[in-house]
Amino acid sequence: MAKEIRVGSCRASRLRSFLTGVPYRGEGRRLLDIGCGSGEALAWARDNGWDVFGLDPDPQAVELARRRGLHQVNAGDLLDQEYPDDFFDAITFYQSLEHLHSPSACLSECRRILAPDGAVYISVPNFQSFPRRLLGERWYGLQLPIHLFHFSPATLSELASSCGFRIASPRSYSTIVSAVTTLKSLRAGGGDLPPLNWRGAVKSALRGNGGLSDIIHVELRPVAI
Repeated sequence: MAKEIRVGSCRASRLRSFLTGVPYRGEGRRLLDIGCGSGEALAWARDNGWDVFGLDPDPQAVELARRRGLHQVNAGDLLDQEYPDDFFDAITFYQSLEHLHSPSACLSECRRILAPDGAVYISVPNFQSFPRRLLGERWYGLQLPIHLFHFSPATLSELASSCGFRIASPRSYSTIVSAVTTLKSLRAGGGDLPPLNWRGAVKSALRGNGGLSDIIHVELRPVAI
């Protein structure tokens, strides 16, 4: 249970960060968190005025969320929910888009159910980051086979554009976060130091390909049709 609370608290903190760019603080507007886990982040959003909805593939996590009074949390896939057009004011993916079998289909559905002045907030591992190039297959963000897709800033931008969005606010987490995930990568190998690709990683960083941070965070806004 203690581990669950730590993870949930992290999600709540990230969700607060996601919503700082939204020009309102809930006020009854609808929020959908895809990959919501046990719902601690949604509970925070609810307490700040949002009408909250959530999806998660884990029925046990959904049950925990409902015990928190989050009765609009469901188990399953977004494409099976049949939400109305223009229904949500904000949709969040915190470390969940890379788990989906079809990110493009999911984002296209988000375009349909998002209000014209709404926003989608995405956080994913940065495949082009300095730590990934340095650590190679030992990079913590790979998490094979549960991560089905990997994104760079460029490929995430291309995906967003193909689904009817523009990137309104690209950001990344601090290098402190990258340092933490790099240490996790090293520990995951049982303490043995992996071969480090210093040359390739440094060259990539100097060229500005991908940046230093492990994590990409973007705010997407719908393109007018």
